Amino acid sequence: MTEPLPPISRQPTFDYDAALAASDQEVVEIIADVFMDQWPIDLDKLTQSLAAGDLNPVMHVAHALKGILAIFGARPAVVIASQVEAQSGRGKPEGLAELVAEMVTEVEQLIAAMRRAAP
Repeated sequence: MTEPLPPISRQPTFDYDAALAASDQEVVEIIADVFMDQWPIDLDKLTQSLAAGDLNPVMHVAHALKGILAIFGARPAVVIASQVEAQSGRGKPEGLAELVAEMVTEVEQLIAAMRRAAP
């Protein structure tokens, strides 16, 4: 019998620098700054919505993030954003704050890689 995989946060550290380097650089250059400018707004919306128990905005932000994170090759962040989207869409708040916290950690790692790669 195989053991279940550990949560994403216990997986080996993902190489966001390599993921960005492997992404379409023209697209990355076009959208990276917009993404980094939008992230604090999205983070605030996630935080406020979770605090209010309003899962619909959480679902929408996670859905949007899932798409843009995929463009950057940010697989762990995409997986977690997909889980956040699904769970909030089902109206299940249990454990959602922890999932969002994992997603935030992954997005922050991606943003750090973007800053390192910036000219």
